[in-house]
Order: sequence, then structure tokens, then C-alpha cells
Amino acid sequence: MRKVLLFYVVTIALMSAAQNPGARPFDDEAIRDMLEGFAIMEADNEGDPHQQNLPTVADCYRMMEKRCEEAGVDKRRILDVAKEEIDKCAAYVKSTGRTSIAINAVRLLDLVAHSGDRSLLPYLEEKSLDPETLKFIRSAAAEVYVNIASVEECIEFMRKAFGINADKGFWRSRVTPLFLGKMESAIANRSVSDETEERLLSLLMAYTQITSYASEASWVDDFLVKHCYGYRMSEQRLSLWSRILDEDKENELKRKNYLPIREAIEAIPPRKRTDLRKRFPDLPPLPGDAPARSPVKVAIAVVAGIVAVVAAWLILRRKKAHEAA
Repeated sequence: MRKVLLFYVVTIALMSAAQNPGARPFDDEAIRDMLEGFAIMEADNEGDPHQQNLPTVADCYRMMEKRCEEAGVDKRRILDVAKEEIDKCAAYVKSTGRTSIAINAVRLLDLVAHSGDRSLLPYLEEKSLDPETLKFIRSAAAEVYVNIASVEECIEFMRKAFGINADKGFWRSRVTPLFLGKMESAIANRSVSDETEERLLSLLMAYTQITSYASEASWVDDFLVKHCYGYRMSEQRLSLWSRILDEDKENELKRKNYLPIREAIEAIPPRKRTDLRKRFPDLPPLPGDAPARSPVKVAIAVVAGIVAVVAAWLILRRKKAHEAA
């Protein structure tokens, strides 16, 4: 059952505090009380007539900001206290294994997101990339990071996030679409330089060569088809979908969705497919490539070749000397 009554109580408390700034000192304790009240409220139900006129999360944050201004308190105290409460939730989950309280941290992250304060970025990055933090909290922190950070910062952040795959990357199920949507808008608005766009494409191309998370791969694949010239019929795209299909051969849904992509590329003669390693030299070797020989083995082969040539020359010289005699 939704805690509608609690929602009303907290909302009224916020509004009352904003209208009567002298009623109670707006110190850390008051901020903490409001944050704790907000954290345990259940999510809005837009279809519930009892909740339609209630303030939104953004409204609650703005009321707290207003209360800070009236009390002469730095608005960043809201963020500082919120971070303390989020850390408490994360620590509790880690020590007890009880994950139900994680939603409190997620709601607080949702609240502070409305500040748009860039000073949160280091904290959000730390929370997002900490493998010991519950994935729901990490995902929420990453979403806030992507919303606040610049395009360039998001690219570098996702470079790190793509490397955390203990759960095959499922924790990014909400983050990656948000990131790609932000990149799409930046490209459409021409607010991203060619150099930055190339770094973005390089990141996504590298991702396609290591992932086994089909849903996320399909989001990235769609983006690359649209924005990376030559990718549609590339060896790298063939490698991506061949790997994902081969790792789960019994999954009929995957075969239905992704087998046509592989078959379309396989139908093209290999010499006509695009190899994007010329454009992105950091991409790994393709599965069909001959294994690279080590420098030591190459050196040994060269020496052996020279020895063979010298030996053949000596034999030929002796033969000629013998014939002359």
C-alpha cells in the first residue's frame, strides 16, 4: 500500500518550513529529516487521483533550496547531507545483504539530480564504478552523472563503465540508452566537434568487440549503423553478432533478432566488406585473422633463413670447386 499519507506529511512540512522560516532552524538535522522522509516515500502513481496534485521530485528539491536561501544556509548542504545518507544506505546493504533499503538511496539520487550541480560528478563516478556497491545504486548514480556531465566527460565515464561486466553489464541497462540519447542529441544539434565524435565512435567500436550483452549491443549497433560510415557491412559488425549468437545458440529470440544481420553481412564477399581497423587502429584482431607471430619467433625465422641461404651457397661453391678439379 502506498504511503500517500506520509507523502502529504512530508510535503506539508516542506511547504510549512518554506513559508515559516523562523519556525525551526534549518540545520543539517532538519535537512536530514526531510531527506529521510523523502527517501521512504513510495513512487508516484500518476493514475492515482490522490497524488495528481502533489509536488514532483523537482518541486521538493526546489522547496528545500528555497528554505536554504531563506535560512542563509549554503544550498550544497542539501547535497552533502544527501551523500551521507546515500553512503549509509549503501553501507547497510553491503553489511547486511538486505537490498530493500537500496531504493532509499536511489530516490535520494533522483532528488539531488535536480540540482544539476557539477560538484557531484566525482562522487557520482565513484559510486557508479564501485563494484562493491549494489548495482541498483550504481545504475542510479551513473544516470545522474550522465545527465549532469558534459559530452566529453560522459564519453570518458562510459569508457570506464563499459569495463565493469561482472553481471555482463546488465547494471548499465538504463545508463547506456541515456548516454546514447545524449550523444544523439549532441550530434543532431552540432554541439560536438568532429574530434569528439570520432572518440565516441572509437569507444563504441571497441565495445562491440568485447560485449556479450545482446540488448546493450543492439542499442550501440543501431547508433553505429546511423553514425559510423562503413559499419553496416563491416567485419567488426559480423564479429559482434557472430560472437553473441555463438555464445547462446539455443536462444531462439536472439536468433530471430540478430541472425538476419549476420547472414546479410556473410552474403557479401569478404573482399567487399569493410574492415574498420584502418580507421580505428586500436581495434583487436578479427577472429579469422592468422595469429600474430612473436618478435622472437620472427627473429629466429629470419636467422634460420639466412643460415639456410649461406649453407646452400657453400654447398654450391664446393660443388663448383669439385667440378673444376
